[in-house]
Amino acid sequence: MLRLAHSHCHLSDVIELTGPAPDRSPDRFDAECILFGGDRAGIVLDCHGGWGAINGSRRIEDVHLRLFLESGFTNLRTLYTNNGGKPLDLRDLPPVPSGDLQARLVDNKITLSSPHGDLLSGMPLNFLPPWYEQAHHGSLLVIAGRNLPGTVADDPTYLERAIHLGQAVGAAVPFAVVRPRRNAPCPCMMRRGRKFKHCCSGRADRAVSASRG
Repeated sequence: MLRLAHSHCHLSDVIELTGPAPDRSPDRFDAECILFGGDRAGIVLDCHGGWGAINGSRRIEDVHLRLFLESGFTNLRTLYTNNGGKPLDLRDLPPVPSGDLQARLVDNKITLSSPHGDLLSGMPLNFLPPWYEQAHHGSLLVIAGRNLPGTVADDPTYLERAIHLGQAVGAAVPFAVVRPRRNAPCPCMMRRGRKFKHCCSGRADRAVSASRG
């Protein structure tokens, strides 16, 4: 007989098992690149794992979403309520407070950095050329939530449900894109192995020119 105190289930209680203890599910994010309204680059993060007690509390919390909220994100249910229960225009997510959070894309890997550490650290993204073009406008819409299977761009039902349950947060985050060398492989998923100068370079140039103009 095995007796364990499991910090992610019952902080001060003892559970009794008749077999081996199961492994804890790994913390991870599944990411979808999306163009909100067809012209605003964003990512939707489906959170897995990350439940636990914080600062010695007996209450089990969603650690992932709490960290996003503490970094300046907004609970989307609050926006939904303030909007009179009408569908949200996710292109208009409020920005994070200045200097609190930065997003950076190097090749196809994204990092979300806050004063308290990285929320995402070099996570690979799969994106198409139109998304990469819009990513050069200096702002990224980021939504993190729970139970978001499938593709939000094709079926937003699960995201709408997460918003109604208070299980989705979002913000507009300052975004810097570090472009690869012209002869390096393009980071997009459409033409893997093709040189950047023959793929997304022209789109990036147009986007930068438009943002400056």
